[in-house]
Parts: sequence; structure tokens; C-alpha cells
Amino acid sequence: MRVDLRSDTVTQPTREMREAMLVAEVGDDMSGEDPTVRELEAYCAKLLGKEASMFVVSGTMGNLICVNAQTKPGDSIIFERTSHICNSEANGYARISGLAAAPVDGVKGVMPLESVRRAYKPGDLHTPKTGLIAVENTHNLSGGFVMPAAAMRDIYEFARSVNIPVHLDGARIFNAASYLNCDVKELTQYCDTVSMCFSKGLCAPVGAVVAGTRRFVEKARGVRKLVGGAMRQAGVLAAPALVAVRTMRGRLNEDRRRAVLLGKIFRDAGLQVDQDIQSNIVMVQVPETAGFDARDMVDMLAAKDVHCLALSKEQVRLVTHYYIDDAAVEYTARAVKEIFSRRQLI
Repeated sequence: MRVDLRSDTVTQPTREMREAMLVAEVGDDMSGEDPTVRELEAYCAKLLGKEASMFVVSGTMGNLICVNAQTKPGDSIIFERTSHICNSEANGYARISGLAAAPVDGVKGVMPLESVRRAYKPGDLHTPKTGLIAVENTHNLSGGFVMPAAAMRDIYEFARSVNIPVHLDGARIFNAASYLNCDVKELTQYCDTVSMCFSKGLCAPVGAVVAGTRRFVEKARGVRKLVGGAMRQAGVLAAPALVAVRTMRGRLNEDRRRAVLLGKIFRDAGLQVDQDIQSNIVMVQVPETAGFDARDMVDMLAAKDVHCLALSKEQVRLVTHYYIDDAAVEYTARAVKEIFSRRQLI
């Protein structure tokens, strides 16, 4: 049995998604003529509580477009130091948008309001003006932690007081809404723009969406063209995304339930795992006294056909998704016991 816990991006489209691709009605999206893309954009705009949305090929492209469309070269961007935009998007905010970084240390991915206040700069002869604040929910590298609505509200209200926009990297925003048991609009009301992925926990093969005001989306279409994201008969990609966003949101609590079980499995093996697992991401810390590091642990698990990802010498990440069922969790438990009981960690 192969258990792939490296990421929720390894998910493959379901049969329903593949069938939707086959029969999708298509047109030239660049000319606004693809009916399936238009249906997806209208559906997501309403779902996210925004005036309009635009289909893009990836969450990274979505973040780049949102950042670029709301800033000008020479501005700075406030974001959490371990956020995806800061660490995992090829420095697009600097290389393409010409922005300076103003990173803030977060607590489990959440930037304290006072730290955001201190990072804000009105701009002068010596320092760049703050052009944008970016938040991430759920926060990947903190272990999938959820940013509460109140924390989002506080940052948003501060941003409004100094007249700068807030962008939400909501790649896994439906995981956050699932954990908080709330409508996603309760979270997205506290941002000016949002990007959301179809190809992670929602299981679609490709794509993301960005949403905001109609004026923003008009400008964003120009930025999408600039970075090579204009598409033609994109309905074949929008169709599975529609299936994903309509049918997969309600099952995300199952991914969290299984993530909690995995956390206990590794904790019981003598490894360090946060007790509070809030979404579908599990971070395992390998103690210095273990006699092996995270890369060794990944190799040992891979030998049992359980696949995960070493983020550093000390940290391993596991991510649950549609294709990780109870049988996969049980198989992982047996593999972990076989590996680590021999090493006297259990």
C-alpha cells in the first residue's frame, strides 16, 4: 500500500472531475468567451463574498497578481516571516513587483497586531512606504494553523485606518472555515483581495481563483496577461475546479480528523508533535537525541511506502487529503511502530 503524505497537491482528479473535463463547454477565455470559466468565476465570487473573481493557473500566480495589482515598485509588503509569499514563491513580490520585504514574526503564523503596527511605514526619504499587508490562512509552515476571524479583523481595521489594502493568501481557506465551523465569508470579509486554490484539499488537478472588487479584477486581468497567465479554452480546467469547490468543501473535517490521528501516532512513537492540530497538516519534530534526523526519518518511512516531506533537519511534514483514508492511517501506524520500536523510541 502506498501512502502519500507529502502534500495535498498530490491529489488526482476524481472520476466526476474527469467526466466534467470531457464534456465542458469551452470558448476563448482571453476574450471572456469561455462559459465554464465564467460560471466558475461567478460562483467563487459569491462564495467568497466578493464582487468578482478571476481564474488563474496556480495559487502562486494568484498571490503574485494580487500583490502586483495593489502596489507599485518601491513599496514594501508586510507579511509573516514564514509565510508562503515570503518563502515559497520565488521572491516574486521583489523580482516582478519590485517590493521591499517587511517581515513580521508570527505566533503560529499569526502576526500580532502591535508587530504589524510597528512594521507599517508611511514612507519618507529613507524608508519605503508600506503598500500592502498579506496574511495567510491556514498557515502552511506553522503546521496548518488557523488565523481566527478576530485576528484578521484587527489587522484589516488597522490597514483601513492607514489606507492600505490587505491580501489574504487563502490557498487552504476552506480548511480554516471548516475548523472554525463558519461560512468562509466570515473570514474573507476582512481582506480586500483573496486567492484560493482548487488543487490542494479540494482535489482539482489545476488552478486557483483571485477575488475582490470588479475594479481590482479588471486590473488583475492585465497583470495575469503580463505574467503569461492568459488562457484560451480553459473550461476544461475550470470544469473540475467547479466540481471541486462544490463537492469537496464539506469533507475537509475528515482530513483534519485523520491528521489528528497521525499526530497521535507519531507522538506515541516518542516524537514531538503539537497537540493542537487545526487542519490537515502535521509537523513532526525529531529530537536531537533521536540518533537520526528528519531526512533519515523520511527515508525510513519511504522504505515502508509511507511518503512525507523533510522541511529541515529537524522537521517533517505530513499532509492528509482525499486519498488518505482510515486504512492509510492504520497502515502508517503499523509502519511507524515497526520502525521506531526497534529504535527504542516507543
